This record gives sequence, C-alpha cells and structure tokens, in this order.
Amino acid sequence: MKVINVNENIFNKSGVTTKLEWKNLTLTIKNKKILNKNSGCICSGNLTGILGPSGSGKSSLLNVLSGRIGFNNNIKIEGDILINGKKIDPLNFRQNIAYVMQEDTLYPTSTPKESIEMAAILKNENDCDSNKIIDTLELTKCQNTIIGSKLIKGISGGEKKRTSIGVEMVSEPKIIFLDEPTSGLDVYSAWKVIKTLKKLSESGRLVLASIHQPSSEIFDLFDNVIFLDNGNMVYSGIVKNIVPHFDSIGYKCPDNYNPADYLLFILQTTKDKTELYKWENNTYLNDQLDEYKIENNKRSGSFCLEISYLTKRSLKNIYRDKKQIIVRLIVVIFLNTLYSLIFLNRGNINKSDYNLEGHFGSIANLAISAMFSAVQPIILTFPIERPVFLREYSSGLYGAIPYVLSKTIIEMSLNLFFTIVMLLLTFWSIDFNGNFFMLVVIFWLQSTVGSSLALLLGSVSSNVQSAVQMTPLLLVPQILFSGIFLRLELIPSWLRWIQYTCFLKYTINLISLEEFDNINVPGQKELFKSLDIEKNLTGFYIGILLGFFFFYRILSTYFLIKRAKDIQ
Repeated sequence: MKVINVNENIFNKSGVTTKLEWKNLTLTIKNKKILNKNSGCICSGNLTGILGPSGSGKSSLLNVLSGRIGFNNNIKIEGDILINGKKIDPLNFRQNIAYVMQEDTLYPTSTPKESIEMAAILKNENDCDSNKIIDTLELTKCQNTIIGSKLIKGISGGEKKRTSIGVEMVSEPKIIFLDEPTSGLDVYSAWKVIKTLKKLSESGRLVLASIHQPSSEIFDLFDNVIFLDNGNMVYSGIVKNIVPHFDSIGYKCPDNYNPADYLLFILQTTKDKTELYKWENNTYLNDQLDEYKIENNKRSGSFCLEISYLTKRSLKNIYRDKKQIIVRLIVVIFLNTLYSLIFLNRGNINKSDYNLEGHFGSIANLAISAMFSAVQPIILTFPIERPVFLREYSSGLYGAIPYVLSKTIIEMSLNLFFTIVMLLLTFWSIDFNGNFFMLVVIFWLQSTVGSSLALLLGSVSSNVQSAVQMTPLLLVPQILFSGIFLRLELIPSWLRWIQYTCFLKYTINLISLEEFDNINVPGQKELFKSLDIEKNLTGFYIGILLGFFFFYRILSTYFLIKRAKDIQ
C-alpha cells in the first residue's frame, strides 16, 4: 500500500481544484440505515449546502465524510470516499478537515483574538496572520471581548459562530465542514455567517455546510445543494437546476417561492416518494481507483508549550470568572467557621470535659467537608468544559495528556489554597495536636484525589445532570466504609472489602495517626482498632492515596481520548 503525503500529493499547491467524491455511501447504526447508497461530488471554489427535513441524514453525511464517526459493533459504513481521485480512510484524514460543530464549543472566558492566536500557536502556524482572519470574519469590534456562555455575558451568537470558523482557519484548511452554522441565529446574523462562508469558498476552499430551512437571501448564496430525505439522495447539483429538475418529475415550484422551502415541504408531506428517490449521480467516480493510505497529520506544538498555554488559559479563566472562586471561598469560610464554633477546643486534652468522640468527630467532619469541597466544583464545571476539549483535541490543537496535566496543576493549586484557608480557620480554634503542615499535606492530598475522582466522573458522564446524579454513588460509600459512623467490624464481611477502595478511609487513618499517635488519651487504642489503623503503615496509606490519584487521572485521560475518537 502506497503512503502519500496529504499536503504534497492530494492538494495541489498551484490552485487546481480540490474535489471530494463519495460513492454508494451507506451508514447503518444498530441495523437502521441512516444513509442509503449516497453518491456525490463537490469541488473547491463553490459553497455547497446539505438540506433536508430533521432526521434526513444531513449531519450523518457530514460526520462520515469528515471521519467523525468511527467503526464499532453498532456502526457499519460502506462505500468509498476520495480526494482528487485518491481513496482515503476518513478516520485518518479527519485532521485535514476543518469541522465547525453546531454548538459553539469555545472557551467562555477567552476572547476571539485569544482563541484564534492560541490555535495558531498550538498548531505551529507561524505564518498565520490572526488580524487578517479577524478582519475577514468581521470580528474586529469584538476581538477583545470575552466569548461568554449561558452564565457569562459575552459576544453575540453570530460572532461566536464566526469565531469558531476563525479558530479552524488558522491552518489554512482546504476543506471546511459546518454542521448547521445558522442554528439559533437571527436572519441577519445567519446571512452574515453564510456570506463569510461564501468568501471562503471563493478563495479556493471546499466549503460544505448542513443548513436548516434557509431564507431566500441565504439560499441564494449557495452555488450547489444536496437534498436528503430519510438517508436518500433526492438532488445534488447546482442551485439554478433545482426548479427544472423537480418540475420534470411532477413537482412544480410556484413562482416567487423559495425553492428550499417548497422542496422541504414536499419532502415532509409527500407519501409516495418513489419519483423523488430516483436521483442517481454516479458519473464522477472511477471504479478502478487504487487504494491509498493517508498519512495522519500530527500535532505540531511541543508538549511543554501545550501545557503552558492551557495552564495560562485556565488562570485567565479564574481571573475573569472570579464569582466561582469567590462563592467557593465564602462556602469554605462559612462552613469551617461553623465547625470551629461547634468543635471549639475539642482537641484540648487538658480540658476537664475533653471527649475523644468529639475530638474525632471534628476530624471526620473536616475530612468529609474537604472531600465535597474538592469534588463539587469539578462535577459542576467539567462536563460543560469537556466539549471544548473534544473539539480542540479533534482539531489537533493539543493532546489529552497535556490537557489533563494542566488541569491537575490548576486544581492542585486551588486545593492547596482552600486547604490552607480551612486549617487556618479550624486548627487553633479546635486545638488540634498534630503538626499544622502535615495536616495541610494530608487534607491537600485527599482533596487532590477527590478532584481526580470528579474529573473521572465528568469524563464518563454525558452531561452535568448525570454527573451530579452519579456523585452520591461514589461519595456516600466513602462515608459509610470509612468507619466514622459504624465500626468496620460491624459491617457484613462480604461488604467489608469496599473500605479498601475508599480514599476517605485512608485520609481518616492518616489524620488520626497525626492527631492521636503522640498523645495519650483514654479510648485511643480502641479507636485505632475500630478504624483498622496500623501505626507503622503511614507511608503505605500515603502511597495508596497517591495510587488513587494516578489511577483516576490516567483513567480520565483514557476516557477523554476514547470520547474524542468516537465523537460524532
């Protein structure tokens, strides 16, 4: 099998047309046909739209052509896809296609200029002129305004969509796919986006966009259109031939009607579609073409550069979205002030009313509070941030390992800060006996493990709601099997093993050793026995917590990569 270089052999640098062809393309998911023997051809220099009713297969066609759908037991793809006559594997070719998703997956606290410049640097596009891209996409006025989200006020929907296009433009792609770029936009904003795509196609690029019910002004901008219905090709060709073609098979578009509106209405109201489904367009393809393996474009940015930029972006996010940190700080201050008042001087062994139960209770409550404080922010924010990672990873901006490492750096720094705040509020008021700095290290390690578990949960959950609903499933056993409320020996023997999978138990063990090992109080030995604490296993407990930390982070990285490869 011959290996060819994409940029040198498939795309002609002299400006000769880039042609994308597909023949008898069939997509079957769980024995249901989504695309049925589709064939077609589109060329650079033209703006092509895919139209059809909801569920017609528009996004599926885009995803198959761009390699956004992988093969597995439930998915079967048949047919050939070619670039300038060379057969390609779309999964290997996907990074050569700029793909703008329907949802604008952009970092909310970055600006359009920062997003475009970061993409250029991480893709090692040193010749990229970000100012030219901003001018071309008419983003000059908003280039330094944060992008925003549902919770953060930012730029408009049309400006977000053009920013998404700009991020993909830094590598000078010859093929650009867009999934419903006008979705959710008003008529003028939608027209402006399509006008931008028209300019890009006229510059010699191949632009293909699925679009839902375009207005006459927008439809008039397209050079070619593809109509789909229930996965079947109904029409593929130039816009001016639509009306004559459908007139010839008995579907006459009334004068002064938008042909797109008329045909979409026909496709949804006609019961017998035999004539509509007779479209065939196999004249572009050569059955004798050899198969080629395409070299996959690798990321160009260095490992350290990726970590550096991702960490800087996260720091900017903290600075620009101060409310999150302020709210979290207020909660930590309030709860730990409350603990200080409830457990005031409970660690003072010289007091006449000293009670080991109250002393241990202060430790247990702080450990549980620190665990929830580390887990909750990640659970609520990461599933929202994850689509940004999936889009940027699929575009080849950076790898999963630099991404997870940058998040680890930021989370560990925040956890250390909040751990210090917690102990500054409670250490002297409760009168703990252990070393302040050792307690900081233990609580910090627990918080880092907790945030790692939250990252894993966010990596496997489909959305914020599922992540929140699954949180008790992971955290409640931590409390039940830590020995805080029920002695471990009283737990049924066939369930007792679960304690060894709970990081809170090892945290309680470490804090108890630090707090009680050097003092002599009644009931200490019984406490250690009920918690199954061994005095000579301090290093082992620390090692277990570190093991949990690495295990959760590695597993999170694996699931993130898996999701990015399976993205549809």
